Amino acid sequence: GAPELYSYDPRTRHESRVAAVDLALQSHLAVLLDAGAEIYIWVGREVSQEPPLEELACRVLSDQAIQLSRHRCPVPRVRMFREGSSLARLVLARLWPLHKDPPGMQDMVLPQLKGLPSAARQQLMAKMFPTEEPSFAGYMRSLGYVVYAT
Repeated sequence: GAPELYSYDPRTRHESRVAAVDLALQSHLAVLLDAGAEIYIWVGREVSQEPPLEELACRVLSDQAIQLSRHRCPVPRVRMFREGSSLARLVLARLWPLHKDPPGMQDMVLPQLKGLPSAARQQLMAKMFPTEEPSFAGYMRSLGYVVYAT
């Protein structure tokens, strides 16, 4: 199936399932990506700079990984890493590059972005790696399909 992404904010202890898109990787969050054969736990830079928050986030998401993989055979491998590490690209490679879509579409797919101040949104966009590949929506539009009205 399609990858599933879960977001966790250790400051508010809010957990939610979010769209599997690159813009969900925000520095104040930790996320779990269930990619089927592997489960990735990505810890944002702000979280990793505060050991108690990082410990909490890793514990909560590790427990969730155990729950998600309980009845699977073979059991998925769980990998954990921090924002900015070389292995973080493993998560990015499995997410829809939403940063390449117009802001209106970004807001529809990931409503949390609507509440971001302009400077924070620009900072988030600046962290994304440049790529020549279109986003999924851009690719579908090139084939003549309407994915989302923007």
